[in-house]
Amino acid sequence: MCYTPARSVGAALVATMIFACGCGPSAPKVITSADGRTQITLYGGMESTKNLNDDAILQGQQLMKELYVTVTSHPRQGYAAEITHQDFFVIVAKNTMDGIANAKRTDDTPSKINGRSAAQTVITESADDLDLVYILTTIKTETHFYAIAAWTLKSRYETNKPILEQTINSFRELK
Repeated sequence: MCYTPARSVGAALVATMIFACGCGPSAPKVITSADGRTQITLYGGMESTKNLNDDAILQGQQLMKELYVTVTSHPRQGYAAEITHQDFFVIVAKNTMDGIANAKRTDDTPSKINGRSAAQTVITESADDLDLVYILTTIKTETHFYAIAAWTLKSRYETNKPILEQTINSFRELK
């Protein structure tokens, strides 16, 4: 095979299309909340966005891969003193399930994210030819509860799950 300008241009065009569509490798992107209190690292080619949840302090998406994540912040002073992390998690999970059609939920899994107490569940939704899987995680810090919702199409869940988990596990409270 010999070198020709047409092949070179064609190869460059294909490479550009792969990176532009988000199909090729891309560097993780760290985003920080407007108040500088929290950050998360977006993996899988996700980019910061503001159009997924009006209440979110951090948001990311990768449309071609159907990857989405939002983080909401809930100051603990806004809740009764006796509200535990588990209570908060149950409230968030119930509210999430109430807002989606034909929701099913896995068992709750306690964990730690960057040394912080966390709880997680997986919720599946089936509605109008759109099957989604959400990984819902709450995190407790000294002053806040945080809720992270990460989701993708059910048909892409097994492929996207490691990316969503890596993104969730990168959450940090800075202040």
